[in-house]
Amino acid sequence: MVINRVRHPQTCTFLRFLSAAPQPSSSGAKPSFSLFVKPKVATPHFEVSRLLTTNLAELYYKRKEPDYTQESFLRGAMEAASLCAEYITSNNWDGLSHLCTKDLVERIRDRCSEADLSQFKVTEGDVLCSFLHSALFSGKKIYQFNPGTVHGYFTAVVFFRTSQSLPYDLTPKEYLNKHIEDLLVCNITLTRTISPLGFWKITTLNYFTPS
Repeated sequence: MVINRVRHPQTCTFLRFLSAAPQPSSSGAKPSFSLFVKPKVATPHFEVSRLLTTNLAELYYKRKEPDYTQESFLRGAMEAASLCAEYITSNNWDGLSHLCTKDLVERIRDRCSEADLSQFKVTEGDVLCSFLHSALFSGKKIYQFNPGTVHGYFTAVVFFRTSQSLPYDLTPKEYLNKHIEDLLVCNITLTRTISPLGFWKITTLNYFTPS
């Protein structure tokens, strides 16, 4: 999956999203944050029905895109999550519109007016890991392969570190168990029209602290 990068004239950095209201507690704990109320998926879940749906969706998609691998998709999802953070915190709405749907961009702009986007910096190198949460297809003629009738929805979970002390070689569950106070999690859904293959667009995006 190829992600188009659109640069903003000003210097861009990845910043941790924090709401304006919360203040650190007397115990020194970091304030919690969520760009949106939901989705908030941080832990891999192993529901049989979702795993079956995801596996079937990946098999179906691979028939349309033989070069598809879960690893390559997750690389694209991590890059997309990083770019979106960069564009949001630099108010680069034009860049964001190349990645996200118009409706999502408008919702993010509305939310950003309520948030403080100038605290706790993270860098592109702070992406720790990711996993595929779900994949599914929708369309009335999904088995007939008719043009323009099928849409694929792939949702990934991406972990960022907010402390330079975190290692890169842990699993999502290990990060949550050992370093939950130093994580920023992104839920990102990328959608694509199938038959013929269209461009990827982000339809759902949320950043939140899991602690």
